[in-house]
Amino acid sequence: MIQSNYQNAVNTLKEKTQLLQESTDRKVILQKQYDDAQISYFANQAGLLALRLTKGEPCPVCGSLEHPRPASHSNKLVTEEEINQYKKKVDQAEKEYQITSKACADASLKMNTLQNELELVLKSVTEETVSFEDVQLFIDEHTVQLKKEEKEISTRIKQLQQQSKHYQELQKMIPQLQQKLTAISEEVSQNQIAQTKLSVEYEQLQKQVQEITTKLKYTSETEAKNRISMITKQILEYQQQINRLESESKLAMDELVYVSAQIDMLKGKVSSSIDEIPNQQKQLKILQTEIENLQVQQEEILKCIHNTEMYESDAQDTKKKIVSESDAYQIKLSRYSSLKELADVAMGNGRSSKEKITLQEYVQIAYLDRMIHKANERYLSMSNQQYQLVRSAGTKDKRSHEALDLDAIDFSNGSIRPVSSLSGGESFIASLALALGMSDEIQSQAGGIQIDTMFIDEGFGTLDQDSLNNAIQTLTNLSGENRLVGIISHVKELKERIHKGIIVTKDLHGSHGSIAKVIKEE
Repeated sequence: MIQSNYQNAVNTLKEKTQLLQESTDRKVILQKQYDDAQISYFANQAGLLALRLTKGEPCPVCGSLEHPRPASHSNKLVTEEEINQYKKKVDQAEKEYQITSKACADASLKMNTLQNELELVLKSVTEETVSFEDVQLFIDEHTVQLKKEEKEISTRIKQLQQQSKHYQELQKMIPQLQQKLTAISEEVSQNQIAQTKLSVEYEQLQKQVQEITTKLKYTSETEAKNRISMITKQILEYQQQINRLESESKLAMDELVYVSAQIDMLKGKVSSSIDEIPNQQKQLKILQTEIENLQVQQEEILKCIHNTEMYESDAQDTKKKIVSESDAYQIKLSRYSSLKELADVAMGNGRSSKEKITLQEYVQIAYLDRMIHKANERYLSMSNQQYQLVRSAGTKDKRSHEALDLDAIDFSNGSIRPVSSLSGGESFIASLALALGMSDEIQSQAGGIQIDTMFIDEGFGTLDQDSLNNAIQTLTNLSGENRLVGIISHVKELKERIHKGIIVTKDLHGSHGSIAKVIKEE
């Protein structure tokens, strides 16, 4: 059963190592995202400050009056809330990494402990020298559940008992093997003697060959060659006999060594197995307890793996939700930027607006310019070619609403001055011209609307004779254009020059407040 636990520990260590690698990769990725988000956030803050820099005014950061290279504003907007979210993710990844790292270390320690225990058990069962690869192969073999493992251990005990019985049989075989060993030893000695003898004969034949080659003289070359061939053949035969004897001697020695080693090994096995049976029974109980503890640990590890999988699933769901919300936020942010820019232009706060005027003022200025143009057609003649109205060219404070103010060009001295500096009569003429200009502009813009009636209340008493004549002439021209012009005034000259009218007088004696009398032209 300990082999199965060791294999489970190895598999657990592999799984924990894989989880540790994944946790490390995830932590590195989240840390990089957090660092990139921080850089973008601070770059955007610097860009926003740069947008507010004005030449000649100190920078709020460094205090410099010159701004040669202001920071640019990034299109990628990162909020402080997103920075905090990235920080939470990094902290969570660090916690998961620490947990996974500890679990991996525990699994490694557990595997090493089981490996040491397994080696001790294997060493106690047999004294055979087994390589680590063989142990690993033995460990990797498939094992069954706890009951089957206990059955196998019981079977092993029976086998040891059988080995003890077999030892007694081997004890009986030892005298036979010793006799065989003695016979083999004698055979080896004889082979060694024969080998020595053949070696001497071989050397003698070598000398004979040399003597024959150098000293003997044959009657013919053919005879010499035949003699050499015969001697060479004998030499080969002797050499083959020597080789055969050497092989037999080596085999006999190997068999002798093998039999001796086998006898010693069997003696050690039987003696060790019999002595270790009580210890193995005690170890069985210890292993049984350890197996139960390992099963509990296995359940805890499985729970930990299950919790980790749940955490990973939750993290994936959270990631998808964040990506979805981020996409929706980017869409809203893009729309907000467009509307914000349009609103800034309409409110006169846009960066491209030089005069800082609102959309309402812009429309009013456009209509005012057309009204001024219409009014000047009459104002020049009404002022004896002295005045012409113009809109104020500019203001000192761009945030003020003086774009609708009027100035008057005085052609008598070439100056431009505010209409507020005109005299009472000049102001009345200007007001009358503007009223007529507004009437003309309304008719030209509205199309079907016709303004055919106009009333003017007071103002004529402040005019000099020339201005009064020009004003009356202008109104007379209007009445000639199928328009009805009504004048409310106490000026005597108007009464004398206008023969149609309504005279309103107070009723000092009656019950009425005023009496109106219509005057027709005679």
